[in-house]
Amino acid sequence: MPINYAINTVVGIAFLSFVFSCSFLRKKLNGSNTLDWVLLPCFFGFSYIWGFITFILAIPIGIWLIYENLRLLEKDNIFFVIRVVVLGVLLYFSHILVFLFCCLIASCMTIVNRGYSIKRKIKQLIPFYFLSLLIPLFFINSDFFTPSGLGQYFGATYSNYYYGILDVRIFRLQLYPWTNYYNSDIPLDIFTIIFFILPFFMGCRLSKDPKKYVPFIIFISAWFLFPDQAAKTSFIYHRFAIFLFPFYILIFEKKSDKFDSVEIKPIFVCCCIWIGLSLTTLRIPIVDLIDFNKEVSDFKFLLEKTPERKRALSLVYDTASKNSDRRLEVYAYFPQWYQALKHGWVDFNFAWFPPQIIRYQVNKIPEDRPGFAWNPIGFVIFKDCDRYDLLLVRVESSNQHQTHEDLMKQSTCSHKFIYQSGVWFLYGQ
Repeated sequence: MPINYAINTVVGIAFLSFVFSCSFLRKKLNGSNTLDWVLLPCFFGFSYIWGFITFILAIPIGIWLIYENLRLLEKDNIFFVIRVVVLGVLLYFSHILVFLFCCLIASCMTIVNRGYSIKRKIKQLIPFYFLSLLIPLFFINSDFFTPSGLGQYFGATYSNYYYGILDVRIFRLQLYPWTNYYNSDIPLDIFTIIFFILPFFMGCRLSKDPKKYVPFIIFISAWFLFPDQAAKTSFIYHRFAIFLFPFYILIFEKKSDKFDSVEIKPIFVCCCIWIGLSLTTLRIPIVDLIDFNKEVSDFKFLLEKTPERKRALSLVYDTASKNSDRRLEVYAYFPQWYQALKHGWVDFNFAWFPPQIIRYQVNKIPEDRPGFAWNPIGFVIFKDCDRYDLLLVRVESSNQHQTHEDLMKQSTCSHKFIYQSGVWFLYGQ
Protein backbone atom coordinates (compact mmCIF):
# COMPACT_ATOMS: atom_id res chain seq x y z
CA MET A 1 0.00 0.00 0.00
CA PRO A 2 1.40 3.47 -0.90
CA ILE A 3 2.48 5.47 2.16
CA ASN A 4 -0.09 8.24 1.61
CA TYR A 5 -2.94 5.71 1.54
CA ALA A 6 -1.50 3.96 4.58
CA ILE A 7 -1.37 7.23 6.53
CA ASN A 8 -4.93 8.11 5.53
CA THR A 9 -6.08 4.66 6.65
CA VAL A 10 -4.37 4.99 10.03
CA VAL A 11 -5.80 8.48 10.58
CA GLY A 12 -9.26 7.25 9.56
CA ILE A 13 -9.06 4.36 12.01
CA ALA A 14 -7.84 6.74 14.73
CA PHE A 15 -10.76 9.09 14.07
CA LEU A 16 -13.42 6.37 14.20
CA SER A 17 -11.84 4.74 17.25
CA PHE A 18 -11.70 8.07 19.08
CA VAL A 19 -15.33 8.96 18.37
CA PHE A 20 -16.77 5.53 19.17
CA SER A 21 -14.69 4.97 22.30
CA CYS A 22 -15.64 8.37 23.74
CA SER A 23 -19.27 7.74 22.81
CA PHE A 24 -19.27 4.34 24.56
CA LEU A 25 -17.77 5.92 27.67
CA ARG A 26 -20.43 8.63 27.64
CA LYS A 27 -23.12 5.99 27.24
CA LYS A 28 -21.65 3.95 30.10
CA LEU A 29 -21.99 7.01 32.34
CA ASN A 30 -25.60 7.66 31.18
CA GLY A 31 -24.98 10.89 29.29
CA SER A 32 -27.11 12.39 26.55
CA ASN A 33 -26.69 10.99 23.02
CA THR A 34 -26.94 14.43 21.43
CA LEU A 35 -23.76 15.59 23.16
CA ASP A 36 -21.75 13.10 21.08
CA TRP A 37 -21.84 15.43 18.07
CA VAL A 38 -19.08 17.54 19.57
CA LEU A 39 -16.74 14.54 19.38
CA LEU A 40 -16.48 14.91 15.59
CA PRO A 41 -14.61 18.25 15.46
CA CYS A 42 -12.67 17.56 18.70
CA PHE A 43 -10.48 15.02 16.94
CA PHE A 44 -9.05 17.62 14.55
CA GLY A 45 -7.51 19.93 17.13
CA PHE A 46 -3.91 20.57 18.13
CA SER A 47 -2.70 16.94 18.23
CA TYR A 48 -4.12 16.16 14.79
CA ILE A 49 -2.65 19.29 13.20
CA TRP A 50 0.81 18.61 14.63
CA GLY A 51 0.63 14.98 13.57
CA PHE A 52 0.91 13.34 17.00
CA ILE A 53 -0.34 10.08 15.54
CA THR A 54 1.00 7.78 18.28
CA PHE A 55 -0.64 9.98 20.91
CA ILE A 56 -3.97 9.99 19.07
CA LEU A 57 -3.89 6.24 18.43
CA ALA A 58 -3.29 5.59 22.12
CA ILE A 59 -6.37 7.57 23.23
CA PRO A 60 -9.02 4.91 22.33
CA ILE A 61 -6.97 2.34 24.27
CA GLY A 62 -6.92 4.68 27.26
CA ILE A 63 -10.67 5.29 27.01
CA TRP A 64 -11.22 1.53 26.76
CA LEU A 65 -9.15 1.06 29.92
CA ILE A 66 -11.36 3.57 31.77
CA TYR A 67 -14.45 1.81 30.41
CA GLU A 68 -13.30 -1.64 31.56
CA ASN A 69 -12.38 -0.23 34.95
CA LEU A 70 -15.95 1.06 35.31
CA ARG A 71 -17.17 -2.47 34.65
CA LEU A 72 -14.79 -3.71 37.33
CA LEU A 73 -16.32 -1.22 39.77
CA GLU A 74 -19.77 -2.63 39.05
CA LYS A 75 -18.75 -6.25 39.47
CA ASP A 76 -15.57 -7.64 41.05
CA ASN A 77 -14.42 -10.17 38.53
CA ILE A 78 -10.95 -11.52 37.77
CA PHE A 79 -11.62 -11.20 34.04
CA PHE A 80 -12.14 -7.44 34.36
CA VAL A 81 -8.94 -7.19 36.38
CA ILE A 82 -7.05 -9.02 33.63
CA ARG A 83 -8.59 -6.78 30.96
CA VAL A 84 -7.56 -3.61 32.75
CA VAL A 85 -4.01 -4.89 33.24
CA VAL A 86 -3.67 -6.03 29.61
CA LEU A 87 -5.03 -2.73 28.31
CA GLY A 88 -2.69 -0.86 30.65
CA VAL A 89 0.34 -2.73 29.35
CA LEU A 90 -0.76 -2.11 25.76
CA LEU A 91 -1.28 1.56 26.58
CA TYR A 92 2.15 1.80 28.21
CA PHE A 93 3.82 0.64 25.00
CA SER A 94 1.55 2.91 22.93
CA HIS A 95 2.24 6.24 24.63
CA ILE A 96 3.55 6.92 28.13
CA LEU A 97 1.65 10.22 28.53
CA VAL A 98 -1.72 8.66 27.72
CA PHE A 99 -0.83 5.73 29.96
CA LEU A 100 -0.17 7.97 32.98
CA PHE A 101 -3.17 10.19 32.25
CA CYS A 102 -5.77 7.44 31.82
CA CYS A 103 -4.46 5.25 34.64
CA LEU A 104 -4.68 8.25 36.96
CA ILE A 105 -8.26 8.90 35.85
CA ALA A 106 -9.34 5.26 36.23
CA SER A 107 -7.74 4.83 39.65
CA CYS A 108 -9.21 8.11 40.94
CA MET A 109 -12.65 7.07 39.71
CA THR A 110 -12.24 3.94 41.81
CA ILE A 111 -11.26 5.96 44.87
CA VAL A 112 -14.20 8.41 44.70
CA ASN A 113 -16.78 5.77 43.76
CA ARG A 114 -19.61 5.88 46.27
CA GLY A 115 -21.21 3.00 48.14
CA TYR A 116 -18.12 0.84 48.61
CA SER A 117 -15.93 0.27 51.64
CA ILE A 118 -12.29 1.30 51.71
CA LYS A 119 -11.32 -2.36 51.80
CA ARG A 120 -13.21 -3.08 48.59
CA LYS A 121 -11.73 -0.01 46.88
CA ILE A 122 -8.23 -1.15 47.79
CA LYS A 123 -9.05 -4.50 46.21
CA GLN A 124 -10.44 -2.85 43.06
CA LEU A 125 -7.19 -0.88 42.66
CA ILE A 126 -5.19 -4.12 42.22
CA PRO A 127 -4.72 -3.62 38.42
CA PHE A 128 -3.03 -0.29 39.04
CA TYR A 129 -0.62 -1.76 41.58
CA PHE A 130 0.73 -3.94 38.78
CA LEU A 131 0.66 -1.16 36.17
CA SER A 132 2.55 1.23 38.46
CA LEU A 133 5.52 -1.14 38.26
CA LEU A 134 5.93 -0.12 34.61
CA ILE A 135 6.64 3.52 35.46
CA PRO A 136 10.19 2.99 36.82
CA LEU A 137 10.90 0.92 33.71
CA PHE A 138 10.33 3.98 31.53
CA PHE A 139 12.79 6.11 33.48
CA ILE A 140 15.37 3.32 33.58
CA ASN A 141 15.23 3.04 29.78
CA SER A 142 15.00 6.77 29.10
CA ASP A 143 18.80 7.25 29.22
CA PHE A 144 19.16 4.55 26.59
CA PHE A 145 16.64 6.19 24.29
CA THR A 146 17.98 9.72 24.78
CA PRO A 147 21.79 9.66 24.75
CA SER A 148 23.44 12.87 25.83
CA GLY A 149 24.34 13.80 22.27
CA LEU A 150 20.70 13.96 21.26
CA GLY A 151 18.22 16.67 22.13
CA GLN A 152 20.55 19.65 21.72
CA TYR A 153 18.70 22.30 19.76
CA PHE A 154 20.25 24.13 16.82
CA GLY A 155 20.64 27.88 17.34
CA ALA A 156 18.98 27.75 20.78
CA THR A 157 19.57 26.50 24.28
CA TYR A 158 17.48 23.43 24.95
CA SER A 159 15.62 23.50 28.24
CA ASN A 160 14.92 20.09 29.69
CA TYR A 161 12.02 21.63 31.64
CA TYR A 162 9.93 24.64 30.67
CA TYR A 163 6.51 25.44 32.12
CA GLY A 164 5.48 28.21 29.75
CA ILE A 165 3.19 31.19 30.24
CA LEU A 166 0.11 30.60 32.41
CA ASP A 167 -2.08 33.34 30.87
CA VAL A 168 -1.65 31.89 27.38
CA ARG A 169 -3.13 28.58 28.48
CA ILE A 170 -6.53 30.14 29.11
CA PHE A 171 -6.69 31.43 25.55
CA ARG A 172 -5.36 28.17 24.12
CA LEU A 173 -7.99 26.20 26.03
CA GLN A 174 -10.62 27.87 23.83
CA LEU A 175 -8.67 27.29 20.63
CA TYR A 176 -6.66 24.06 20.67
CA PRO A 177 -9.64 21.68 20.94
CA TRP A 178 -10.56 22.76 17.40
CA THR A 179 -7.46 23.96 15.57
CA ASN A 180 -4.05 25.56 15.91
CA TYR A 181 -4.74 29.17 14.98
CA TYR A 182 -7.58 31.59 15.31
CA ASN A 183 -9.95 31.38 12.34
CA SER A 184 -11.40 34.73 11.30
CA ASP A 185 -14.42 33.04 9.68
CA ILE A 186 -15.46 31.13 12.82
CA PRO A 187 -15.31 32.73 16.30
CA LEU A 188 -13.97 29.66 18.07
CA ASP A 189 -13.66 31.37 21.44
CA ILE A 190 -17.37 32.21 21.36
CA PHE A 191 -18.20 28.71 20.12
CA THR A 192 -16.29 27.21 23.05
CA ILE A 193 -18.23 29.29 25.56
CA ILE A 194 -21.54 28.31 23.92
CA PHE A 195 -20.54 24.63 24.03
CA PHE A 196 -19.95 24.99 27.76
CA ILE A 197 -23.35 26.60 28.37
CA LEU A 198 -25.68 24.72 26.00
CA PRO A 199 -25.94 21.35 27.85
CA PHE A 200 -27.84 23.08 30.67
CA PHE A 201 -30.58 23.97 28.13
CA MET A 202 -30.63 20.61 26.35
CA GLY A 203 -32.53 18.68 28.98
CA CYS A 204 -29.34 17.84 30.88
CA ARG A 205 -28.27 18.47 34.46
CA LEU A 206 -25.05 18.09 36.40
CA SER A 207 -24.60 14.57 37.71
CA LYS A 208 -24.49 13.79 41.43
CA ASP A 209 -22.07 10.93 40.81
CA PRO A 210 -18.57 12.16 41.80
CA LYS A 211 -16.69 9.72 39.58
CA LYS A 212 -18.16 11.37 36.46
CA TYR A 213 -16.28 14.55 37.32
CA VAL A 214 -12.90 12.86 37.69
CA PRO A 215 -11.85 12.83 33.99
CA PHE A 216 -12.70 16.52 33.51
CA ILE A 217 -11.05 17.61 36.78
CA ILE A 218 -7.87 15.70 35.96
CA PHE A 219 -7.87 17.17 32.46
CA ILE A 220 -8.11 20.74 33.82
CA SER A 221 -5.38 19.95 36.35
CA ALA A 222 -3.15 18.56 33.62
CA TRP A 223 -3.77 21.57 31.40
CA PHE A 224 -2.61 24.05 34.02
CA LEU A 225 0.02 21.93 35.79
CA PHE A 226 1.77 20.00 33.01
CA PRO A 227 4.83 21.75 31.53
CA ASP A 228 5.23 23.00 28.01
CA GLN A 229 8.42 20.98 27.64
CA ALA A 230 10.06 18.23 29.68
CA ALA A 231 12.14 15.07 29.22
CA LYS A 232 13.24 16.28 25.77
CA THR A 233 9.60 16.40 24.65
CA SER A 234 7.77 19.54 23.55
CA PHE A 235 4.07 20.45 23.44
CA ILE A 236 3.19 18.34 26.45
CA TYR A 237 0.09 20.03 27.85
CA HIS A 238 -1.08 21.32 24.44
CA ARG A 239 -1.91 17.87 23.10
CA PHE A 240 -4.39 17.17 25.93
CA ALA A 241 -6.81 19.74 24.47
CA ILE A 242 -8.41 16.83 22.61
CA PHE A 243 -9.95 15.69 25.93
CA LEU A 244 -11.73 18.95 26.85
CA PHE A 245 -15.23 18.27 25.55
CA PRO A 246 -15.15 14.45 25.51
CA PHE A 247 -14.66 14.68 29.29
CA TYR A 248 -16.86 17.74 29.81
CA ILE A 249 -19.96 16.00 28.45
CA LEU A 250 -19.44 13.15 30.93
CA ILE A 251 -20.51 15.34 33.88
CA PHE A 252 -24.05 15.69 32.50
CA GLU A 253 -26.98 13.32 32.65
CA LYS A 254 -30.54 13.52 31.34
CA LYS A 255 -33.07 15.23 33.57
CA SER A 256 -35.78 12.88 32.31
CA ASP A 257 -36.60 10.61 29.40
CA LYS A 258 -39.87 12.47 28.90
CA PHE A 259 -40.53 16.21 28.76
CA ASP A 260 -43.81 18.10 28.57
CA SER A 261 -44.82 20.11 25.50
CA VAL A 262 -43.63 23.39 27.02
CA GLU A 263 -40.10 22.08 27.62
CA ILE A 264 -39.60 20.03 24.48
CA LYS A 265 -39.44 22.95 21.99
CA PRO A 266 -36.58 24.97 23.56
CA ILE A 267 -34.70 21.72 24.26
CA PHE A 268 -35.05 20.72 20.61
CA VAL A 269 -33.82 24.15 19.46
CA CYS A 270 -30.78 23.97 21.74
CA CYS A 271 -29.99 20.46 20.52
CA CYS A 272 -30.12 21.71 16.94
CA ILE A 273 -27.77 24.56 17.84
CA TRP A 274 -25.36 22.07 19.45
CA ILE A 275 -25.36 19.89 16.32
CA GLY A 276 -25.07 22.94 14.05
CA LEU A 277 -22.08 24.33 15.95
CA SER A 278 -20.40 20.92 15.91
CA LEU A 279 -20.78 20.60 12.13
CA THR A 280 -19.71 24.21 11.59
CA THR A 281 -16.55 23.59 13.59
CA LEU A 282 -15.98 20.37 11.66
CA ARG A 283 -15.89 22.53 8.53
CA ILE A 284 -12.48 23.92 9.55
CA PRO A 285 -10.38 20.76 8.92
CA ILE A 286 -12.41 19.82 5.83
CA VAL A 287 -11.98 23.17 4.07
CA ASP A 288 -8.38 23.36 5.26
CA LEU A 289 -7.59 19.99 3.70
CA ILE A 290 -9.22 20.88 0.37
CA ASP A 291 -7.39 24.22 0.12
CA PHE A 292 -4.07 22.76 1.17
CA ASN A 293 -4.21 19.93 -1.38
CA LYS A 294 -4.50 22.56 -4.13
CA GLU A 295 -1.51 24.44 -2.78
CA VAL A 296 0.88 21.47 -2.65
CA SER A 297 0.58 20.62 -6.34
CA ASP A 298 3.92 22.41 -7.00
CA PHE A 299 5.71 20.06 -4.64
CA LYS A 300 4.14 17.03 -6.30
CA PHE A 301 5.56 18.17 -9.66
CA LEU A 302 8.98 18.67 -8.04
CA LEU A 303 8.95 15.11 -6.67
CA GLU A 304 8.34 13.76 -10.16
CA LYS A 305 11.67 15.28 -11.25
CA THR A 306 13.55 14.17 -8.15
CA PRO A 307 15.66 10.97 -8.31
CA GLU A 308 14.94 8.19 -5.84
CA ARG A 309 16.93 6.87 -2.88
CA LYS A 310 19.08 9.96 -2.30
CA ARG A 311 20.02 11.80 0.87
CA ALA A 312 18.47 15.27 0.87
CA LEU A 313 18.70 18.37 3.03
CA SER A 314 15.51 20.33 3.59
CA LEU A 315 15.89 24.12 3.43
CA VAL A 316 12.43 25.60 3.93
CA TYR A 317 12.86 29.35 4.34
CA ASP A 318 9.14 30.10 4.10
CA THR A 319 7.26 27.64 6.30
CA ALA A 320 3.93 29.44 6.07
CA SER A 321 0.91 28.52 3.97
CA LYS A 322 -1.29 31.13 2.34
CA ASN A 323 -4.37 28.93 2.28
CA SER A 324 -4.14 26.58 5.25
CA ASP A 325 -5.23 27.41 8.79
CA ARG A 326 -1.92 25.85 9.84
CA ARG A 327 -0.27 28.94 8.41
CA LEU A 328 2.98 29.37 10.28
CA GLU A 329 4.65 25.98 10.25
CA VAL A 330 2.90 23.65 7.85
CA TYR A 331 5.86 23.39 5.45
CA ALA A 332 8.63 23.16 8.06
CA TYR A 333 8.92 19.38 7.68
CA PHE A 334 7.06 18.96 4.39
CA PRO A 335 10.07 17.70 2.36
CA GLN A 336 9.84 14.51 4.44
CA TRP A 337 7.38 13.39 1.78
CA TYR A 338 10.41 12.79 -0.45
CA GLN A 339 11.57 10.22 2.08
CA ALA A 340 8.13 8.63 2.22
CA LEU A 341 7.43 8.51 -1.50
CA LYS A 342 10.90 8.28 -3.06
CA HIS A 343 12.55 6.03 -0.46
CA GLY A 344 15.34 8.48 0.28
CA TRP A 345 16.40 10.22 3.48
CA VAL A 346 15.68 13.84 4.45
CA ASP A 347 17.35 15.94 7.12
CA PHE A 348 16.14 17.49 9.36
CA ASN A 349 14.78 14.12 10.47
CA PHE A 350 12.74 13.07 13.49
CA ALA A 351 15.19 10.22 14.07
CA TRP A 352 16.60 12.60 16.66
CA PHE A 353 13.74 11.99 19.08
CA PRO A 354 13.13 9.17 21.63
CA PRO A 355 9.67 7.93 20.47
CA GLN A 356 10.88 7.06 16.97
CA ILE A 357 11.42 3.44 15.98
CA ILE A 358 14.52 4.42 13.97
CA ARG A 359 16.97 6.75 15.76
CA TYR A 360 20.40 8.11 14.96
CA GLN A 361 23.41 6.38 16.40
CA VAL A 362 25.24 8.67 18.80
CA ASN A 363 28.42 8.56 16.72
CA LYS A 364 26.54 9.41 13.51
CA ILE A 365 24.59 12.48 14.55
CA PRO A 366 24.17 14.89 11.59
CA GLU A 367 24.97 18.58 11.75
CA ASP A 368 21.35 19.67 11.48
CA ARG A 369 20.15 19.51 15.07
CA PRO A 370 16.54 19.85 16.28
CA GLY A 371 15.39 23.37 15.51
CA PHE A 372 17.24 23.44 12.19
CA ALA A 373 13.94 23.20 10.30
CA TRP A 374 13.14 26.66 11.67
CA ASN A 375 16.64 28.05 11.03
CA PRO A 376 17.69 26.70 7.61
CA ILE A 377 20.31 29.43 7.13
CA GLY A 378 22.41 27.43 9.58
CA PHE A 379 23.57 25.19 6.74
CA VAL A 380 26.31 27.75 5.99
CA ILE A 381 28.30 26.50 8.99
CA PHE A 382 28.07 22.83 8.01
CA LYS A 383 31.50 21.29 7.67
CA ASP A 384 30.31 18.78 5.08
CA CYS A 385 27.26 19.95 3.17
CA ASP A 386 28.19 17.73 0.23
CA ARG A 387 27.23 14.64 2.19
CA TYR A 388 23.76 15.43 0.81
CA ASP A 389 22.95 14.46 -2.76
CA LEU A 390 20.04 16.90 -3.00
CA LEU A 391 18.81 20.16 -1.54
CA LEU A 392 15.03 20.67 -1.33
CA VAL A 393 14.48 24.42 -1.04
CA ARG A 394 11.30 26.45 -0.54
CA VAL A 395 11.34 30.23 -0.96
CA GLU A 396 8.43 32.48 -1.93
CA SER A 397 10.11 35.82 -2.70
CA SER A 398 12.86 36.66 -5.18
CA ASN A 399 14.78 38.46 -2.45
CA GLN A 400 14.74 35.37 -0.26
CA HIS A 401 15.89 33.27 -3.20
CA GLN A 402 18.81 35.62 -3.79
CA THR A 403 19.68 35.38 -0.10
CA HIS A 404 19.75 31.60 -0.45
CA GLU A 405 22.07 31.83 -3.46
CA ASP A 406 24.42 34.09 -1.50
CA LEU A 407 24.42 31.66 1.41
CA MET A 408 25.24 28.80 -0.97
CA LYS A 409 28.43 30.62 -2.00
CA GLN A 410 29.46 30.94 1.64
CA SER A 411 28.77 27.29 2.45
CA THR A 412 30.51 23.99 1.71
CA CYS A 413 27.65 23.06 -0.67
CA SER A 414 28.70 22.51 -4.28
CA HIS A 415 25.13 21.77 -5.42
CA LYS A 416 23.76 23.26 -8.64
CA PHE A 417 20.21 24.27 -9.54
CA ILE A 418 18.29 21.51 -11.34
CA TYR A 419 14.55 22.26 -11.38
CA GLN A 420 11.94 24.72 -10.13
CA SER A 421 8.24 24.09 -9.50
CA GLY A 422 6.45 27.16 -8.15
CA VAL A 423 8.09 28.10 -4.86
CA TRP A 424 10.05 24.82 -4.66
CA PHE A 425 13.62 24.46 -5.95
CA LEU A 426 15.71 21.33 -6.44
CA TYR A 427 19.51 21.39 -6.24
CA GLY A 428 21.85 18.47 -6.85
CA GLN A 429 25.50 17.55 -7.33
